[in-house]
Amino acid sequence: MTKYRLAMNWLRLTGVWAGIFLFFMPIIVQGQTDPATVATTAAGTAADTDTLATLLSFAKLRNELLQDIKTLNQQIDSTQSEAEKTKLRQDLEKLEADLRKGGAGRSL
Repeated sequence: MTKYRLAMNWLRLTGVWAGIFLFFMPIIVQGQTDPATVATTAAGTAADTDTLATLLSFAKLRNELLQDIKTLNQQIDSTQSEAEKTKLRQDLEKLEADLRKGGAGRSL
């Protein structure tokens, strides 16, 4: 019976070491990189940065368009002259069209 208990302890210990090895294996492999992987990762990171910068500029442009639309609506409400209101409404329609197009008619 003693031999059986020693064998079971040995198997448990082996299982523990195998579990520890498998747990740390992704960390060990991650530390080993080849130059092609590093270059690919760097290119991907640069592309991601460019994409985020573009998205940020579109968000800023959208916010500016919405602010301009709000300002024009306030000007239309406060203007007395019908001719000026018509001109402001035309400007408002242009801004709303730009907003629907994604700001294509406007630059940063």
